[in-house]
Amino acid sequence: MKQGNHARVSEPATWPEHIRERYGIRSRRQRVSVVVAVLVGALALPFATRFAWQASSQQGVLSMPAFRVVDGTHIEADLLYAPKAEVFTCAIRAQDTNRVDVGYAYLVLRPGSTRSWTYRISTRAPAVIAGVLGCQPGVATDQLPLPQFAPGVKPPAQSPPGIAPRAGGGFATVRP
Repeated sequence: MKQGNHARVSEPATWPEHIRERYGIRSRRQRVSVVVAVLVGALALPFATRFAWQASSQQGVLSMPAFRVVDGTHIEADLLYAPKAEVFTCAIRAQDTNRVDVGYAYLVLRPGSTRSWTYRISTRAPAVIAGVLGCQPGVATDQLPLPQFAPGVKPPAQSPPGIAPRAGGGFATVRP
């Protein structure tokens, strides 16, 4: 009577699974999976590159090099606008020591020459930090981060050209 597992040295496919794993020998099925994954990655690369390029072109439209706390209800933000060939909407906010929004404004920026100005943001309480959250093309705000006011706190009105988000149903929404 013959004993053994009938594994042949010249044919790794006949080896037990634990031996193939030990020596890093992959089955045909595993190789096909790797090839398919590489092909899907190669096909997705142009789309990922386009998305990254588009996202980078939308950044840097508006920057806030500095801000000053005027009093408990206002800050002055120094803004630098590097315009593009289209209209952009940018979100800026002010937060308190607990990182809760106390002021929030959308700014609709029209095409034009590079300019800098100071914008006065209204706040509900003293702010300790302010910044530009992001920008998106057009006048919509659907791709911008939402305000993070404390529950039940109404966003303060903003002076033009700023637009305050409207509180509706507990969530901040806006229509510029």
